[in-house]
Amino acid sequence: QGSDSQAHYLLKSSVGITELPNSQTSIPQIGDSVFIRTNSRQVLQFINIPLIVRFQYVKNKFSYYAYSGFSANILIKEQSIVSIENPTSETFIISNISGLRTITCGFIFGIGTQYNFYKGFSIFTEPVFRGSITSINQNTSVTSYPCSFGLNTGISYHF
Repeated sequence: QGSDSQAHYLLKSSVGITELPNSQTSIPQIGDSVFIRTNSRQVLQFINIPLIVRFQYVKNKFSYYAYSGFSANILIKEQSIVSIENPTSETFIISNISGLRTITCGFIFGIGTQYNFYKGFSIFTEPVFRGSITSINQNTSVTSYPCSFGLNTGISYHF
């Protein structure tokens, strides 16, 4: 039962539970279930605040380094986009996913190389691995511990 005192369908996913609003074509009753074709996408955005320890070896204009640490991840956006394939083909955009934690803890590992080409300017490249220590959700049937592998590259200035 939703906040409007009517029955709603719930879409359970690996990140949490999305409550779908009632459509004009079908109003569910408490206890109903239905088999429908849906496409859904969940969008989560976090601000990541890392605390990192870095070891660096410098030789001529090149620097080689490795780092690791922990991070606090703060949820700033949650969105579930659900398309229901029924005779009317409805799409819902819901900005509340039940069961998500607003703050999680994670870890980070990386290595890199840097070339110092001009008075504090350098170019760098570094593969990085990030993962979760705490799950991004709670009180759900599935707990999720996302991880990612990426490649950072760019130009930096050290003063």
